[in-house]
Amino acid sequence: MFCENCGKQMPDGAKFCTECGAELKQPAPAPAASSAPVNAASSGAAKPKKKNTAVIVICIVLGVLILMAAGLFFAIRFFGRMAREAYSEIVETQEELIDDFSDEAEDVIDEAEDLVDEAEDHAEDFDDEWEGIFDNENDSSSNELSRSELDGIIDEYIGSWEDSWSQRAHMEIARASDPDKVYIDVYWGNSFDSTTHWSFTATYDAGEDCLSYEHGKCYDETDNGDKKIYTDGRGQFYFDRDGNLRWDDYTENAGDKCVFELVGDPGDTDDGSGELDNTDDMPYVLPDSDSRYIDESELDNLTEWGCKVARNEIYARYGRKFKDKDLQNYFDSKAWYSPSVDAKDFDESILNKWEKANVLTITQYEKKMGYR
Repeated sequence: MFCENCGKQMPDGAKFCTECGAELKQPAPAPAASSAPVNAASSGAAKPKKKNTAVIVICIVLGVLILMAAGLFFAIRFFGRMAREAYSEIVETQEELIDDFSDEAEDVIDEAEDLVDEAEDHAEDFDDEWEGIFDNENDSSSNELSRSELDGIIDEYIGSWEDSWSQRAHMEIARASDPDKVYIDVYWGNSFDSTTHWSFTATYDAGEDCLSYEHGKCYDETDNGDKKIYTDGRGQFYFDRDGNLRWDDYTENAGDKCVFELVGDPGDTDDGSGELDNTDDMPYVLPDSDSRYIDESELDNLTEWGCKVARNEIYARYGRKFKDKDLQNYFDSKAWYSPSVDAKDFDESILNKWEKANVLTITQYEKKMGYR
């Protein structure tokens, strides 16, 4: 052994250098030889330990996987059941809501129907009240006369009248289909071939105690044709203190000197005047309205009733029946009339081109004159 500090050789086992006094490092002991012989059997015995460890790891992994799969399975079943239960609850809730909504909707509908019925009842009550007010107004306009009292007053005006002052005026007053109205035609001239003709539809005014008219018509009848004077006249007929029938026409200031005397019932004239609206004595008002176009000027010779008859005789030629009793009675009196078709079943397409045009002409004239 040698001293690492001074290099002097020292005896084995010495701890310090005798030369320099440095501590000597002892050499490492040689490894002891194994007394047991190494054989194949002892070297191969460690391998099965590694194999057992792998199996254990695999088993652990499989176990974990199985546990996870089982947990997942039960989780799916659990949450699936919860989902199904939740879905069932949702469906039930929806059905309950639908049922509740349906019930509420039915209630709303019932309430709406009740409101409609109530509104209709109020509307009917309003109509009744309005009709009552309107009737009261009408009653007040006639000074609340009864029907029989009013008819008695109007009857005093009905008849054929002659002017005792001029000896040139003839007047016809007849009842209209409306019991509150009368038709008045006045002819003034040297003859009935050349005269002035006034035509009125009048109503009784209790306040003024007279027959009052508006929209009166006046025109000249001459050999050369008719000339209109006015178509919107206003005036009245009344009895004076001596019981004479007098006439005031505000538009032309005509008739104020006339003193009419009753000479008979309507149409009772000895002069053959052919009073234009005395349709009961005429087969047709417009005989050829089925074969030519009627001019509006031809209607100026007719009062409201005459226009109504002229329009409906176009239908009557085909046997049409009428709901209006006055019209039905009128046409029943005509020899040419043969009622065969109810009003609701009558087809206007059967009319020819002249008849369709003439119905329209007469209707427009009636509206213009305030008859409809």
